[in-house]
Parts: sequence; C-alpha cells; structure tokens
Amino acid sequence: MTKKKTTKQKKADETKHLPRTENKPETEVIEPEPVKEGTPEKRVADMSIEDVLLLPLFYKNVEKHIKSLWNDRQKARYKAGARGERLKSHPIDKLHAEGKLVPGDFIVLFAKVLDKVAIGYSATVRQFIRDLGMIAFRETMQKLLDDEKARDNSDGND
Repeated sequence: MTKKKTTKQKKADETKHLPRTENKPETEVIEPEPVKEGTPEKRVADMSIEDVLLLPLFYKNVEKHIKSLWNDRQKARYKAGARGERLKSHPIDKLHAEGKLVPGDFIVLFAKVLDKVAIGYSATVRQFIRDLGMIAFRETMQKLLDDEKARDNSDGND
C-alpha cells in the first residue's frame, strides 16, 4: 500500500532536485559589437592594412570582384562548350574547387599572400590572389579617401 504525498511533500521533492539559484552569479550576455556600415572613425592615414581588410566596404568590394570574375569565367566556359572546346585551367578554377572564392576565406588567403606565408599555391595562383585583392584594396582606399576628403571639406552642417 502506497501513501499519497501531500502537496507540501510534492513541492519539497520538486525543490530538492533543483539547483540553487541564490549563489549563482547572473550570466552576462555579451553581444558582438555592431559592424558599422559607414566609414571608420580613424583617419585613413592612421589605418593599417589590417584595419582596411576588416572593413565591410573591403568585404563588399572583394565580393563584387569575385562575382564579376566568376561570371565572366562561366560565360567563357559556356561559349567554349558551344564550340566543342574546353578552357585552359585558370587560378580562379583552383580557388573555386577549394572553396576559397567565398569573400571571407579569400580575404584571409589574401592576407596570407601579402605576408608571404601562403603555402601550397603556385606563383600564378598567388599572383592572381594578390592582383584581385589589390584591385579591391585600391577601390576601398579610394572610397575611404574620397569620403574623408568630403568630411574635411564639409561646412559642419552634417
């Protein structure tokens, strides 16, 4: 014969198995810093190469150029296929096969090429990475300089 538990006994059993909350410190929720879409607060002359590589503007420029080159390559591949020919291998094909044409991965690879620590890539592929990255870098720097010049020449009514 089993005894029925009273409500007090049920509550006691329930609270017995719960962890104590009065001794636990409150967990602080740390949210990542929002990435500013505009230009940075630093002057362009004070920025390092790393600062420029981390900008969303640089990311967008890299993404734009990668898409453009890949679309050109696809069009050329279709045209050659229509003629019954094959295109010769190109560095963009190797990077695509390795999954390095994603802007984030490409920027890391570009930084490695700039530091001369990119291992496992031929001189042709490294030169392609450097050229594509520098095109996006120059475009980013030009935009930053133009924005800074416009801020400096404004009449302060912004």
